[in-house]
Amino acid sequence: MTHTKHQIRSMATEAEPGLKTVLVAGGSYAGHEAVRILSETLPETHKIVLLERNSHFNHVYVFPRYSVVDGHTHKAFIPYTNIFGSSLEGSRHDLVQGTLLNINPPAQTSRDGESGIATFMQNNEEKSLPFDYLVYALGSYRPGSIDLWKSAYSGNKVDGIENVTEIRKSVEAAKNIVIVGSGPLGIEFAADIADHYTGAEAKNVTLLSSSVKLLPKLKDEVHERTYEWLSQHGVNVLLGERLAEQSQDANGDINVKTNKGNTIQADLVLDCTGLKANTAPLKPILGDNWLDQTPAWTNDKLQLLNVSPDEDPNKIRSFDKIYIAGDAGHAFGAHKNGANAREQAGIASRNICRQIAITQQQSTNPESSSWAKKFLAENGEQPDVYKPGPISIKVSLGLKDAISQGAYGVAYRKGEGRPDMNVEKHWIKRGLSLDEMHL
Repeated sequence: MTHTKHQIRSMATEAEPGLKTVLVAGGSYAGHEAVRILSETLPETHKIVLLERNSHFNHVYVFPRYSVVDGHTHKAFIPYTNIFGSSLEGSRHDLVQGTLLNINPPAQTSRDGESGIATFMQNNEEKSLPFDYLVYALGSYRPGSIDLWKSAYSGNKVDGIENVTEIRKSVEAAKNIVIVGSGPLGIEFAADIADHYTGAEAKNVTLLSSSVKLLPKLKDEVHERTYEWLSQHGVNVLLGERLAEQSQDANGDINVKTNKGNTIQADLVLDCTGLKANTAPLKPILGDNWLDQTPAWTNDKLQLLNVSPDEDPNKIRSFDKIYIAGDAGHAFGAHKNGANAREQAGIASRNICRQIAITQQQSTNPESSSWAKKFLAENGEQPDVYKPGPISIKVSLGLKDAISQGAYGVAYRKGEGRPDMNVEKHWIKRGLSLDEMHL
């Protein structure tokens, strides 16, 4: 899919002499927020390069709904048109479509001239990109039921719509559906299917929960209200049972066996089990002992560490120019969601600007020193630090109901939802017209 207005550049343009690069790896919730803040704040001496494997922002929170309800799938893929606050044309910033392979860090001292190197794959060709600072925001691998990259996939909108459509057709064709996982994704899939397919079209939906509690990280009241809603809508909820074995017979029927010996026959099994951190590209920094899909450790300024901050200080090495934001980071146990990802991205971005300002305040260049003094006067020299707040989350229950938990406690909302989950607001806040939803 190629539209001039939404064109992603095939490769970063050459930087002007002396222009330094802040690389943002990943353009989802954390990366998008980092780019927004950096584009508003960075001095003219620095440019942003956003490295993102998708041609469009993937609003993954609506994927379960759009995998059940037809007519809205195109709304989940949002162009990066205004990612830098204005048109790409004429901007000093760059948007590069490619898949990050690995990271080698820049020199630790801000005054050193050595750049880091990001290696990425683009159009089956390995390329490299120098950078001076990095916001690592690659997030996490999605469960199989909504992972568009689990098979050959180009990362463009047309293919994304086709993949989600295939899932929806599989749901439509199935009579007996087993959903594995009782986090928000599993709950929303089960609830949407139960609410959308009723009467003669009703599905037999079974939800496997390895925990004895639905949404186990949330309060008991959330579990109780959610369990009640699902039961009332015909979902068979099996608590404390996990998938032990899955096989397919000659007729194509799937047999799911649980750890308690129960066997369920299914036409379709949807994997909705947990998120796995996308941290493999950090292995050149963290060493061969680093386990892929392990959340990265940081200090409270969100700078990358080689080990837990609770380790012996003599074993800790920090990478002061590499920041982790979003699901890829451990983040002191913070709940994995878009709001926390955006908050972490804000802290990382401001701390990068602060590092730049502290370096530039002694500059002989009047423009550089003027920007630095203004930034530090408004934001101070002490870095921002991250401290997780209470869990804040909203889980839809079918097409119109929802349950949420936050600082206020638990709230149940009935009849307020819309089939497309109010996705328009995400287009509007990015400065996009609703007429552009098919682009």
